[in-house]
Amino acid sequence: MDSIEFKDHSAECKEEIESRALKALTMCGMVVERTAKQLATVDTGLLRNSITWALAGRKPAVQSYKADKPKNGVIQTGEYSGAAPNDDELSVYVGTNVEYAPYVEVGTQPFLKPAAAGSKNALEQCFREAFEE
Repeated sequence: MDSIEFKDHSAECKEEIESRALKALTMCGMVVERTAKQLATVDTGLLRNSITWALAGRKPAVQSYKADKPKNGVIQTGEYSGAAPNDDELSVYVGTNVEYAPYVEVGTQPFLKPAAAGSKNALEQCFREAFEE
């Protein structure tokens, strides 16, 4: 009687799936960041230039940013420290740490939520591309 040998490749499969998911999430972060920057209101450029993305538990794509134009004769700057929350290993966060950003987002001109909502097709495409290779 012939014997059948089974090999467990679940670890390799899980690793490949996670790798592709992280690639897709990275592309999604870049898509939403780009769209949010297009939608953000611009005075000095500080808010727009501060928008970035980060995978869960990792540092943001940019560490520092600055305004394009001076405010009261000074070019404002900012930086990120730490990492995105690690509540879920397969997440991407897009946002800004500029102190007045929440007032813009929920008040005068939303830019983050519309960027994510308006990018639905592009975000789906990110996952298709990552998993079709």
